[in-house]
Amino acid sequence: MGATPSKIAVKLGMANPKEMDIDSTIQEANMSYPSDANLMVKLAEKSNKVITVIKGKMEGVSDIEVSIKKIKNKARAYFFSRRKKDNRAKILRQMWDLINKEILPVIELCESLKVNQIQSLPWNIKRAVQQILSKGRQYLLDVDYWLSNGKMKSGKTMAFHIEEVACFNKGKLNNKLEFGRSFQLGRLGGNFLIAGECTTVRMDDKQSVQPMIEEHSSLFGQGTLESSSLDKGYYSTENATFLLNSPIQEVCLMKPGNIKEQIIKLSPEDRDRLTSRRDKIEPLIGHTKHGGQLGKSRMKSDKGTLCAGYGAVLGFNMRQLMRKVYEESKKNARANEIIGALVSKLIGFYHLVVRKPREFLCNRILFEKIRLLPNLGAI
Repeated sequence: MGATPSKIAVKLGMANPKEMDIDSTIQEANMSYPSDANLMVKLAEKSNKVITVIKGKMEGVSDIEVSIKKIKNKARAYFFSRRKKDNRAKILRQMWDLINKEILPVIELCESLKVNQIQSLPWNIKRAVQQILSKGRQYLLDVDYWLSNGKMKSGKTMAFHIEEVACFNKGKLNNKLEFGRSFQLGRLGGNFLIAGECTTVRMDDKQSVQPMIEEHSSLFGQGTLESSSLDKGYYSTENATFLLNSPIQEVCLMKPGNIKEQIIKLSPEDRDRLTSRRDKIEPLIGHTKHGGQLGKSRMKSDKGTLCAGYGAVLGFNMRQLMRKVYEESKKNARANEIIGALVSKLIGFYHLVVRKPREFLCNRILFEKIRLLPNLGAI
């Protein structure tokens, strides 16, 4: 496929690149809620699985055991304890002492294993050993720090199988805390989306204004963008000055209530119009989450999660383009000539990227270009 759904839509007059409204969304990682009680039990289960297999392959380790029953009994006591802070903290400390005593011998054993011994293990046990080596000891130290000081240590492990995950609190009533990564999205006129490059996990709104404008310019040309709208999460003096001095003719950057001075001047009518237009990106994000893995990833690796997010945006644009091309095919013969060649490619590629992401990830060349697919789509 030589061009992306968004660029094809622009060429066919179905999308308007002169307008772009920007917003961000959270893609939740494939992980459970990272409570310490839950993670410590998981670490104990991994350690028990590892030592059970190693006992059958190595001598001199028969005395090492992990009592999962004792650990789960303590976890159950913590879960069903009364909601008194002091009582729960005391039980959690007892649970940490027990797990630390049971797991440390396993961690030391894993650290003593040679590379060829690790490679000879079954793939799932090898993965568990690698997770214990990379995160086990440090995680126990981080939990001990929290129990001793009442503060979470920066960089504390939230999951053993993934690295790129952050905690977000956007004040949602139904989902106060979200664990995953942030995506920056731009809505073009005609309801197509472009995705900004995820250079960090958090993708802070204030730091993403200029990169999103540059992404649009690289796709549709410098000076194409004439109108843009952003919510107050993107507001900063630097961003307001940048947008004011940019070639964009019409900009609405909502300001927080504690900011008195309005750098970008707009009439009340234009402000209301652009604010209402920016709201249109919200349902598009909802459709993208529902139609793919931008809502919650099913992938169990950082690259897979990132790929699934870009694939969800690509899939949304494909569905939009197929629907619009089909509608146009009823009106004129020109679209009828396009639809045969285009839609078959779109359907096949959509099923490969969105419906079968594991097969897609197996192709290294395609994976290297996955970030550009929702926008550029050059394969």
